[in-house]
Amino acid sequence: MMGGHLFRRPEVRVAAAYAATSFGASILNTLFGVFYLDVYLNVYKLPPNWFYGGHLAFSLWNALNDPLFGYLGDLATSSSDPVPRRLFAIRWGGPLWCLVFLMPWFVWFDVSRSTLVGLHFVAALFLFDTFLTWVLLNQCALIADITSSNEERTLCTQYGALLSIVGNCSVFVGYVVFNGADLSRFRAFAVLAALVACCAFLATATFIPLKTPPVVVSDPESPGKLLRPESPGKLLRRSQSTAEAKPSVGMLTFARQLLRHSNFWLFVSLNFVQVFHSTFNTNFFKIFMDQLLGTHLSASVLSGVILSGFVLPPLLTALVAPLVNTMGYYRAVKLALYFKVALSLVSIAIGMRWPWLVLMMVLNSTLTTTTFSYFNLVLSDIAEEDCVRYQRPHMLSAMFFGSNALFTKPAQSLAPTLGWAMLSRVGYAQGSKPVLSGPAASSLKSAMFGMLVGIPLVCGVVQSLLWSRYTLHGKLLADTKALYQDAKRTADDSDLFSE
Repeated sequence: MMGGHLFRRPEVRVAAAYAATSFGASILNTLFGVFYLDVYLNVYKLPPNWFYGGHLAFSLWNALNDPLFGYLGDLATSSSDPVPRRLFAIRWGGPLWCLVFLMPWFVWFDVSRSTLVGLHFVAALFLFDTFLTWVLLNQCALIADITSSNEERTLCTQYGALLSIVGNCSVFVGYVVFNGADLSRFRAFAVLAALVACCAFLATATFIPLKTPPVVVSDPESPGKLLRPESPGKLLRRSQSTAEAKPSVGMLTFARQLLRHSNFWLFVSLNFVQVFHSTFNTNFFKIFMDQLLGTHLSASVLSGVILSGFVLPPLLTALVAPLVNTMGYYRAVKLALYFKVALSLVSIAIGMRWPWLVLMMVLNSTLTTTTFSYFNLVLSDIAEEDCVRYQRPHMLSAMFFGSNALFTKPAQSLAPTLGWAMLSRVGYAQGSKPVLSGPAASSLKSAMFGMLVGIPLVCGVVQSLLWSRYTLHGKLLADTKALYQDAKRTADDSDLFSE
């Protein structure tokens, strides 16, 4: 009875529908990310030149497709209401993403032909990221479009984190059925996973209302009411009338306005460091575990610690959601950054004692990913501030998420490049097997420990300085939201009288 009463609340139903896309995306991302290299390198024997050349070309496309899809979603359109566009992208892009997800596991040619394997690899990589970007960029923008209440946005993030835990568990089944010598069982599981993900995307597109009219929100942390959706005919008339009244801004005009948006650039700088730190943790977590803790922990325990990275971050994201609502995300992010710095300083004081190292590495990785999960709330408010400042007919939320990705994705390449350069200076690049004893091992462990505590310390200090200059919080955020809601209510009333 209690659960039924809970899901009768419209904001909970919308949050659950929004989170369905997070569930589907976690299935596809986890399975693709864990197994595609194993399949191409060890099963199909992908040549090294295709591997490096494909990833080089992919890195360029990966950086450019976010602002491109943001432009197509926000600026190159005559419709003023963004919600139908977001749901259209998820309804059609989601199933296509599921179809592309199956490409690496199925080949229709002789894998001994290296050129065809290379072309297949590049096509799978490009198409997977294309539909990933199309769907997830619109999902990120959707959280800004369906409500202006930070409490309801946090609720969407919380539900998304909980369902992501379930989606990430697909990797455990994948490990059980994966066999490089015979992919038939894994292929069957991949098809089943794609069907489940497809249903999740369609659930989002079906159960989120086409239109959720905003209401006045006096406090940035108070919940707003989600009203009944409008009929498609009324929605179309509203979009056309608003679009005719005020044309969409041009790309160059938007770029010039963006250059003057100080809060956006402060956030992008902070997020660049966050992406760098998160990517560094992902790339080197297992290496540091093997080197620093390999003599103290069994292989099964090490695997459990590594796999905890799939579960703990979304779990913590869901658990701290009430705290974020209570104190606001600005203070929550500030507290997380201070904790990151304090954790590094305590680790330096304690030294390389293995029980603390296990705890420190897990806390560092989990906290970094959890903090990143709430950055969509920040970017949504920045898009609202831009809408109020330039009196736009609707938020350019996809453009903001796309522009943010354009400037932060290079950190995904910088982290492994810098990390490997630092490790090569102490001899790790000379061999692929861990060195567990002798003077070389002592020097290597000291260097790794310095990286393990130094990177979070530097990142935390830089981010704290940047975040202290961010001004869109407190009274300014409350006033911005009130102005945004007033403008939207005025536009809604104008459309009603014109009808």
